[in-house]
Amino acid sequence: MAALLIWGNLHEGSGGRGGMTTNATYSRFRRSRIFGAAPKGDRQMLRNIARQGSIVAVLLLVTASVAFAAGGATKSSSSSISLQLMVAPTASGSLSPSYGQSVTFNVSTSATSQPFVHVKCSQNGTLVYESWQAWFYGRNGTQSFTMGGTPAWQGGAAECTAYLENWDSYSKNGKITVLASTAFHVDA
Repeated sequence: MAALLIWGNLHEGSGGRGGMTTNATYSRFRRSRIFGAAPKGDRQMLRNIARQGSIVAVLLLVTASVAFAAGGATKSSSSSISLQLMVAPTASGSLSPSYGQSVTFNVSTSATSQPFVHVKCSQNGTLVYESWQAWFYGRNGTQSFTMGGTPAWQGGAAECTAYLENWDSYSKNGKITVLASTAFHVDA
């Protein structure tokens, strides 16, 4: 309603010098916030606010990323596992173990004082052998695995992988962490 009153007042004295003043006033009024686009100074202010808001958002993201990385960071550790044959290589010169032979592993880790070794073997994609052993001082048994001799693996070659694992968190949350792994072939 107020806009209509102003519109009517602007057009009442449209003759002579007063008309030019009224048209100029109308022209400035028409460009004000009520009728659309903001004046040039306001647009610049909005750009500055948007620019500053973007900078603040980027700084918050960087700060959150650094805080998350620092809080979720784990101790860096060095771990390795490699196959060690328990018998001399065969006459054919094969460095792979054969079905029925025992293997052991050279293990090194700074992640845990009580690592485990987990061995899995498969034939044509089917799991035929799986075994775990503690790999630390004071454990019971030998630190070796005999390749084969399971109901699923009665002979033949297999593809195997040995995993060096950390079970320190297992009792708290059921989590087993793989520290290193090595793949090897078992001859028939």
